[in-house]
Formats: sequence, C-alpha cells, structure tokens
Amino acid sequence: MEETKRARGPYKTGQKRRAKILQEAVEVFGTYGYSAGSLQEIAQRAGITPGAIMRHFENKAELLVEVLRHWDDAQRIDEKRHVGLAYFRSLRDVTANNVAHRGFMNLYLTLSIEASREDHPAHPFVAERYGRTMEVFTRHLREAIEGGEVAEMDDATVEYESHLLIAVLDGFALQWMIDDRVDLLAMITTYVDAMIARWKAGETYRQG
Repeated sequence: MEETKRARGPYKTGQKRRAKILQEAVEVFGTYGYSAGSLQEIAQRAGITPGAIMRHFENKAELLVEVLRHWDDAQRIDEKRHVGLAYFRSLRDVTANNVAHRGFMNLYLTLSIEASREDHPAHPFVAERYGRTMEVFTRHLREAIEGGEVAEMDDATVEYESHLLIAVLDGFALQWMIDDRVDLLAMITTYVDAMIARWKAGETYRQG
C-alpha cells in the first residue's frame, strides 16, 4: 500500500506538469503561431526547462497536436442528446466555452491560417477537423429535414448551408479576436436563431 502511494506521487506530479505545459503552449502558440512560438518560451512560462518538456512530448510538433486535440475535445457536442436542430442550438454552449477560454480560440484561428500549408505539422489535424465538421453539420441538417423540423432541401443546398455556417462561425470568431468589444456569444446566437428560422421557412442563400 505504501509503495502504491509513493508511486502515485510522481505520477500525479507528472500529470500536473504535463497539464501546465499544455496550458502554456496554448498561450504561446496562440500568440505567436507554431513557427515563432518556441519551446524555450513555453518552458519559461511553465517554470521548467525545454528538456523537461521533451520528457512529456517527443517534439514540438507532437506538443502542438496534443494541444489541438485537447481543444477539440472541449468543442465536442453530445450527439446522442443533441440531434437535428438541437445540435445547432447547442453551438451557443460551445461558443460560451470559447469565450471563457480565449487562448484556445486564438490558437485555433492562428494555426488554421498557418496550417493551410501541407508541410505544416497541424495540416492533417486542421483538414480532418474541417471535413469532420462538414460531415456533422450536413448530417444534423439532414436529420432536421427528415424529422420535419425544417423545410425540404436538396443535397447541394444542405452542403452550401453547412459551408456557410462554418464560414460565419470562423468569421465572427476572428472579429472577436481582433476587437474584444464584439459580443461573440450574442452574434452567434442571433445568427443561429435566424438561420433556423430561414430553414423552417424554406429560405436559403444558395442561388440556382
């Protein structure tokens, strides 16, 4: 029993240190981007040496991916509880979480631009996340159509509306990062409510 307690001590300390590294990496990568954000800066903020970071993460690229996964997990909506229009209404809760954790949002927006290059270590993650977001949005919109919550739409319109929603969410977030006077939660709530009203009325922005 005593040996187990002693073993748990270093493990718990290691977990706390790992969490601290991730927390500071969010701020550094979010402020400077991946290329300019250094392990030295992350280590200094975490109160450790760069070598100590390497005991938890193989390299800088692995640290970045782990940070992004951590952020992505916080974005997930319970799809068993929220289907169809309920899923889109729950975007308000995701936004509230982003407002409370500004560093994560800054990180995502900064890296989304950097990671457009195929040689960027975050490119696979960003590309996969975009594809997954599109799949989830189109699936829940189709569920809303099949459930009679909104008017009929063809597949091309469903995809168009999903692309549009992603663009609006990212665009609003970028405005918020540039000017913190922007009320991100109010803007997204207003847009989603108006979007759902359009869908119910059979109105879309797709031409032709």
